[in-house]
Amino acid sequence: MSLGDLAKKQLLALLKDAKNEDAARAALSIMFPQAKGLLGTEMLDTLQRHNERNSRRIEKADFAKNYFRLTPDTALSSTAEFEADIFSDPADVFRDYELRLMAAAEKDRPPIRRSLIELVGEALRDSNTDREAWFVALMDYAHILLSNEGWQAAALFDSSMEDSIRAMVTQALTDLSEDERVSLMKSAIDKASDISLLSELMRHLAGDVTSEGAPEKSHALGVATSDLRKRLLDRVRSLAAEGTLLDQAQPRDILWFWWGTGNGEEVLTFTKQAIETPEGLRALLIAPLSPVRSTAGNYEKVSRQSWNKIVDIRALEEKALYLSMQGDVDGAIAQRFLNALQKDNGL
Repeated sequence: MSLGDLAKKQLLALLKDAKNEDAARAALSIMFPQAKGLLGTEMLDTLQRHNERNSRRIEKADFAKNYFRLTPDTALSSTAEFEADIFSDPADVFRDYELRLMAAAEKDRPPIRRSLIELVGEALRDSNTDREAWFVALMDYAHILLSNEGWQAAALFDSSMEDSIRAMVTQALTDLSEDERVSLMKSAIDKASDISLLSELMRHLAGDVTSEGAPEKSHALGVATSDLRKRLLDRVRSLAAEGTLLDQAQPRDILWFWWGTGNGEEVLTFTKQAIETPEGLRALLIAPLSPVRSTAGNYEKVSRQSWNKIVDIRALEEKALYLSMQGDVDGAIAQRFLNALQKDNGL
């Protein structure tokens, strides 16, 4: 018996103990392409018709961790379905995943979200898809991905959903030319209804103008960096003037982008007015909350020093103290904020 036959025999014997033998075989064939001959899964190679898809392999550091988080029942259910989704209308695909998430139990949602992240990354890298439509749809439906759901039980070194999205988008954009990246950013700034993820992405790619922020950089977007930043700033100011900025999926990312453009006083003026309204106060009590993972137990924290650049934390605290005495939903949000703020005081 040849070494290849022996390896095949041992591998197939191990697979028989898998909960879902076919799904496990499919997963291994995707992670380890050279094993297809041993596994008898050559027909599962439909996802590799384009050279750019070869980066979705376990030996690639940026993607290896994602494979170990996916389960056969959710992310690898059907290569045919995956292929069909990539060439479907992106908005329809996001709506379908949104329905799946609504119907799923909380413990089952993270794998579904990671499956969607993988799908979007694949679509953005594939030159035969409508990349612009996918990129804009990702911004518009970011609310179904930007979730800290389950943070209380998250393991110490688990990556957050935001980290996974950032890694996926950054890798996908890096694989494109500068002109293609600039074109996608322009389209999203002009067309996306939600600019939360776009604001965070702009800071990640271009840094901040203010000296207190992240170092300014232009290698990703080139000479278009300043123009793109200004275009997005115009969108932010427009949302603020319309009174809809705090209705976005992640207002905090937009507020930090605004601050990073060197317009910190504008941000403070906006938030000073916003906390005088019930809706604005509610949003600004939630925005500063940051999950912290600890061996002693996970908790939320508000960094007074950082967030004082965005909003008057003392004024916010005073309003939260009054609101916390009410036994309703807003009172619970206020108490949650106060508890997180107390963590920053080391109490």
